[in-house]
Amino acid sequence: MNVFISKSLGVYNLANPGQKQWSVELRVMGLPGSPVSLAATWEEDEEPDIDGLSPSEVMDLLAQRFESYIIDTNREKRRASIAWMRENAEEIDKAWAASRVESFRKEVERLNYKIAFLAREYNLDGAK
Repeated sequence: MNVFISKSLGVYNLANPGQKQWSVELRVMGLPGSPVSLAATWEEDEEPDIDGLSPSEVMDLLAQRFESYIIDTNREKRRASIAWMRENAEEIDKAWAASRVESFRKEVERLNYKIAFLAREYNLDGAK
């Protein structure tokens, strides 16, 4: 299973190309019933803080945003996607966490290699 969480600042309102907004997206692929994707926008001065949030927490943030919409022609589809994500939240969060752990392990391995190389190259910390 693949779980992606992203946030970017860009132009998402084609009727107003000078207006920048924040977009937060949550995508889940690799489970029965997927792919499922949810995305919402916020004004540039209302940047949502998603750092460190799990997929289920991001989904709750998106669900709150959708419920604030006065007009939403996709309301029922979004509610169905949110219900599906809530039903699968434990599995989605676990897959996301496993992916993050693996990514961090690779980063640590890469950094340890760089540290060892530089320490050897410049004879630092008694390295040989």
